[in-house]
Amino acid sequence: MTIPTAIGDNGETREEFDPRSVPAFPIVNVRLYRTEDGAVTGEVDGADVDVDPDAPIDSVMRHAQDAAATRPMRAVRVTATDVDGKTWPMVVHADGRTWDLDTTPEPERTGMRRSVVAAIAAGTLVLAGAGLGGAWYIAAHQDPPTATAPVAAPAGEAPVVPVAGWARRAAWVSPAINVPSDGAPLLVTDSTVVATLDDGPSAQLAALRPDDGATLWTVPIDNRVTGSPQQVAYQGREGIAVATGDALTIWPNSTTEPNPTTWEISEPGLTLVPTSKIPLLASTETLTALVLQGDALQQRVLPAGAQPLVATDDAAVLAADDSGRWWTLTSEQTAPSPETLTAPSPKATPLGIVGVAGRTLVYAWQDRGQTALTGYATESSMEPAWSVVISEDVDADDFAASPDGSWAIAGTTAIESETGTIRALPEDWSTAQITDEAAWSTAGDGYRAERMKPAQRIPGGADVDPQGIPVATAGDRGLIIASTGQAQRIYALEPDTGTAYGPDVTPSAADGESK
Repeated sequence: MTIPTAIGDNGETREEFDPRSVPAFPIVNVRLYRTEDGAVTGEVDGADVDVDPDAPIDSVMRHAQDAAATRPMRAVRVTATDVDGKTWPMVVHADGRTWDLDTTPEPERTGMRRSVVAAIAAGTLVLAGAGLGGAWYIAAHQDPPTATAPVAAPAGEAPVVPVAGWARRAAWVSPAINVPSDGAPLLVTDSTVVATLDDGPSAQLAALRPDDGATLWTVPIDNRVTGSPQQVAYQGREGIAVATGDALTIWPNSTTEPNPTTWEISEPGLTLVPTSKIPLLASTETLTALVLQGDALQQRVLPAGAQPLVATDDAAVLAADDSGRWWTLTSEQTAPSPETLTAPSPKATPLGIVGVAGRTLVYAWQDRGQTALTGYATESSMEPAWSVVISEDVDADDFAASPDGSWAIAGTTAIESETGTIRALPEDWSTAQITDEAAWSTAGDGYRAERMKPAQRIPGGADVDPQGIPVATAGDRGLIIASTGQAQRIYALEPDTGTAYGPDVTPSAADGESK
């Protein structure tokens, strides 16, 4: 929400800006710390940066402003930490304005001085801590997980022939892992590869170093994991969430000894909603959702037939159904009257939810004999962001989104989730796997398509083993999940440019942009 009325420090006109509207992700982590010789240096997202010794805070904040300039709202969430180990969340705008999102910094291992940051802040926002509805479950802090010596994982040979572009040699091979029946088998963050290790009757969540597969930390999980590890926002910081049949556990996204926090769950059948960055558990069978606000899980009722999409910072749950309706849910007992999604034309009729990519709900409509896909901004009251016409009928079974949500494929159409720009893929395309950088199809002739680029034929075509296609990438390595006997492991494959893909395949459908 913006109101163009504010006046800047130098008399220029500025937009009033609501920092609460900034997405929960990404979060830029800025840190100041003191070296052994007493000098103050900086770190941004784990990478050392040069700082002006006379103005170290200004130096790291400029990096945050640069990151904000690349975002659609020209603002980004920041976790600031000081040399005394204090940390708190902020919002930073590309024009230099900052807002403090918390008045009580928590002690951490790294941090930036609150008094100094407050002095440079252009405004302060204090978010209310009171929850909506009753708090069902209170958080219990666990002991720190077991920290293991960071010893590199062994190298090895992939047990399957990988798709063209990747060598058979794996730079590292993980211990045996548990692969969920539904959802991603692992989570890749900027600093870790997170997976559930298979340890007989019990399981362990483990963070592996992307470079060499070294186990950075492990923590036991008492019950069977009900889904994939998920990156979430918790207390203004990035976290890793895992749900079991009776608990939700969140760890700070850290490379060393993060302290997990656990909430007990008595409601059966709840699983994490993978499209929500605010921790959200839901069951469409019991019509129940739990959203994390502060240190408590708040219950929300789900309307029959509605699909939970995302949770908001103020503990509301957004849901939609296949008849063109959507809800903002804030009560544990009753749902409000639904609102109606804006159709792409007055004559369009709803076909249903196709999927969620990043911050965008992708919805299908029948519009004058054609299929239209419309993207709705989940963070802006479901306002339509774009609409495109495609050449086929699609539904949720035809949809796959990249892990970072920046692009998706619906049937044989690649879509940029923020803008609605589309790229037509071959008519026999069927998505086998999608990463942030590329997607593969083993149907028909077999294809690879780099993000929003024309498809190319895969050497070997449909003979490609699906296990040889990366499920994610970490740096320049492709991560595949493959079986040796009964054990499934991560193989971090090195790139291989020796085998070229075929020429670009030009489909009959035209590419285009949203309207």
